[in-house]
Formats: sequence, C-alpha cells, structure tokens
Amino acid sequence: FYTVERVGDGGSQRLYKDPQKPPAVSHDTYVRDLHKFLSEVIDLPEDKPVLLAGQCLGGLVALKYVAAHPGVVDHCIPTAPLFGLKWQGANTLTKRFGWAIQEVTPQNRDRYIGKARDWSWELAEKLIANDITSHDYDRASLHHKWRRINPSLQEGGFTEGNMIQISKSLIETLQESKLAKIETPVTVISPTEDAINSTGEHAKIAKLLKHGRLVSINGARHGIWRESDFGETNF
Repeated sequence: FYTVERVGDGGSQRLYKDPQKPPAVSHDTYVRDLHKFLSEVIDLPEDKPVLLAGQCLGGLVALKYVAAHPGVVDHCIPTAPLFGLKWQGANTLTKRFGWAIQEVTPQNRDRYIGKARDWSWELAEKLIANDITSHDYDRASLHHKWRRINPSLQEGGFTEGNMIQISKSLIETLQESKLAKIETPVTVISPTEDAINSTGEHAKIAKLLKHGRLVSINGARHGIWRESDFGETNF
C-alpha cells in the first residue's frame, strides 16, 4: 500500500515562496510524477491486481492517469472525485470555460477565491465545529491538529491559479470521446452528502465510461476516508 503526496502539497516540497499557497501547476505534472513513481520507483506486483485510488482532486488525476497510461493499473477508484465543483457556480460550463481560457500568472496564482485564505488554527476551530466533510468530530479534526503542530503542512484554500488548472483539466479529461476510450475499469465512489463536489457529475462520468460503475455511499460526506464508522462500513 503506497500513499503519494502531490508536489506542492502535504509533506512534499512546496513550490512557492509563500508555503501557504497551494500549487497551481498543470495536472499533467501530477500524471507524469505518478507514472514515474509506478514505473521506476516501485516494483508493481505481477501476481496481484494493482488498484489506483484518489480522493477529490486525486480522483480526477487518477482518471487522467488511466486515460494516458492504459494497462499499468488494473482498476481505478476515484473517491468523492473532483469531476465538478458545487460552489460559486464553478460547475457550469460557462464558468468552467471562463477559467480555462486564462493562463496562470504570479498574480492570480496566489490570489484566493471568495472566502478562502491562509490556514490558521483560529480558522481551523471554526471548520471543525461545523465540519462539512465528516460526521466524525475526532477524525475530521485530526488533519487540522497535525497542521497545528507541524507548520510545514499548513496550506491555504483555493486560489485563482488552482481554478484555472482544475478547469483546464476537467475540460480536457472529461470529454465524452476520451472517456469512452478508457479501457481500465473505473469504480466511482460517491458520498451522497458531498458538499464540495457534484454527485451528479459522479453519476454522469461513471455512465460515460466504457467500464464504469457508480457506488453511492448513503449519508457519507466528502471526507469519506475519515467518515464515521457507518460510512466506513458501507464503503
């Protein structure tokens, strides 16, 4: 079992002078790094199936990966994948194309969207008190507590640069003609109470895939890996 942190996120090297600013890089970079990891860093077993899972943005990257590199993994499992955002009308085609036609600059790369801002414990306490990603208080708060004691993990919210790269990736990856060509079986895990990503898009993409399947986890929220026991049991 391997866990890969994208460049610029988590414990990986940060890309900008301000470490709070999340990476606004082409998702092709993530696909390239993942392929290097799978093909050069580790030895994939020949006698066992290889499963590739990705949460939220990682789910989009996982789907993008199997489209670009067929035959490397045996099954792709995007969980609560970012196939379309719910907030700020970001899931409309007009909004998505509006972001996608822009290019990332040093200015928009670091400019937060809406109420997004740098991570702080004061902000974290508010998020923990009314968490929309999990029903389990302790599990939901754990990653914030890790950030509090390890400043290198602290990272702010969505920037304009993020949205530009996400929109470009969505438009490129989710074209019907491209989805229909993906031979790798894909099981899309969709938590029914996902307040961040569109469950409607989960169902739509699963249907368009040649070997796609939708599994809905009733009552689960976006952070399905840190959900309450009922969510994990259903998962």
